[in-house]
Amino acid sequence: MALKSVRLRQGYILREYAGEFCVFDAARTDDGAVNDIPSFNQNGIFLWSLLERGIQDIEQLNALLAGQNDEDPDETMPDVHEFLARLINADIAEGA
Repeated sequence: MALKSVRLRQGYILREYAGEFCVFDAARTDDGAVNDIPSFNQNGIFLWSLLERGIQDIEQLNALLAGQNDEDPDETMPDVHEFLARLINADIAEGA
């Protein structure tokens, strides 16, 4: 079954750390970034901001990213899926 929506779990924040944007457990920001999640590129930062605003529909996330980058949605969808899969695998987000 393909995912249709994704939402962030409570308790995670995106912050700049040593010039890179990383996900932190909000309760433990002094311990460093969440393991197994590399820093985010501009697309990841943009998608994170959309998820924080409550946008959960994957098609909508993709359309907004494609519009932001002036790209075809078919070209950006693999990047959206990869980004969301990383969040889900790290238990930072959950899909439906």
